[in-house]
Amino acid sequence: MINPKDAKLVPSETWLQRVAAEEDSVASISVGGLVNRLGMYPKVDESGTGIFGEFVKLIRRKEGLSVDQLALMARVDVEELKLVERGIVVQAELVMKLAGALRLSPDKLAQLAGLAPSVDPDLQAAARRFESRLHSTTVLSPLEESALSEIMQSIGT
Repeated sequence: MINPKDAKLVPSETWLQRVAAEEDSVASISVGGLVNRLGMYPKVDESGTGIFGEFVKLIRRKEGLSVDQLALMARVDVEELKLVERGIVVQAELVMKLAGALRLSPDKLAQLAGLAPSVDPDLQAAARRFESRLHSTTVLSPLEESALSEIMQSIGT
């Protein structure tokens, strides 16, 4: 968090908007990371991590994207995205990049990821419903069945 006596060092909102405009053309600039470093998206809740990971995985699948494709679109590391989908890691910078790639609200994704206070009651209710449905008993698709069978053979069962 920024110390109040150092407030003169905090960039203006106009400056942040200019940096945000540049983010699309320069992969090394990350407004999400800057926002996190400035304490504008403080980590307030770890409970959203798993829900967020499942959400990212399902939206990626719905869009017909592989992990590699989404990582390329969002300009993030494939391994980091895999950790997110497994509910292990969520960082503000990555949430902002995924929001841009998937054309979703960065603020709402930050809330879903547990990186910002959950202030939207509709989003809270939807997240609870989403979480309750995560462990579906639906029959596996042929592709999922094939992939599971292949890995089970490799495991030796």
